[in-house]
Amino acid sequence: MRFESFSRTVSLASLFFLMPFAAAADEGHPFKMPAIGQSFSYQQTETGKPDLAWTETVKGVGQHNGHEVYFLEGRPGAQYTTARRVADGNYVGWINEKGQPTFSGSPYVGQYKWPMKIGESWNTRYTWKNHGKGKNYAIKESWEVVAFEDLTTPAGTFPVYKLETESKSRTKTTWFSPALGVEIKAVQIRKNGDTRTTTLTKISDGSS
Repeated sequence: MRFESFSRTVSLASLFFLMPFAAAADEGHPFKMPAIGQSFSYQQTETGKPDLAWTETVKGVGQHNGHEVYFLEGRPGAQYTTARRVADGNYVGWINEKGQPTFSGSPYVGQYKWPMKIGESWNTRYTWKNHGKGKNYAIKESWEVVAFEDLTTPAGTFPVYKLETESKSRTKTTWFSPALGVEIKAVQIRKNGDTRTTTLTKISDGSS
C-alpha cells in the first residue's frame, strides 16, 4: 500500500512539473514573414458562388500606406495584390491588376497580435475603405486565441494558432501558421448561414 501511494504521489508530482512545459510549447511562437518567391495555392468555396482557386506569390518588400509590407500577387479580381505588414502579417491594403488600390485598412487590420497566448483576446479598431465606392466603414472586432493545434490540409500538416472573432454580421475562425506567415484555413459564417471556406492546398518555394 505504501508503494502504491508513493507511486501515485510521484505520478502526480511528475504531472505537476510537466504541465507548465507542455503549455509553454503552445505559446510564444514568433511570426515569420514568408520568403520572397514562395507561393501559396488556395481553394475557396462559398455558398451560392462558384468555387475559386488561385496561387499567390511573395513578390517583395516595400512601403504601402505608411507601413513596411510584403506584397503577395496572384489572387483574382480586386484583391490581385495583397499588402501585409512585415512586422506581424496584418493586412494593410489590396490592389487590382491595374495597380489601383481597391480596399485598405487604416491604420491596418489588426487581426494578429504577437506573441500569441492561448486564451488571450484583444480588440481592434480600424477604418475599412472601399476605394471603388469611395466609402469608409468604421470597424471594431474582438479576436481570441482559442488553441494551438495541428491542422491538416491538402498542403500538409501544420502547427497553427486558431483564432475566432464574431460581429453583428458574421463569425470567423482562422488557422494561422506563425512559421509560414500565412493562413492555412479560414471559415466565415454569416448570420444568414452562408459560409465561405478558404483552404491552403499547396506550397512552393519558388525554386522550380
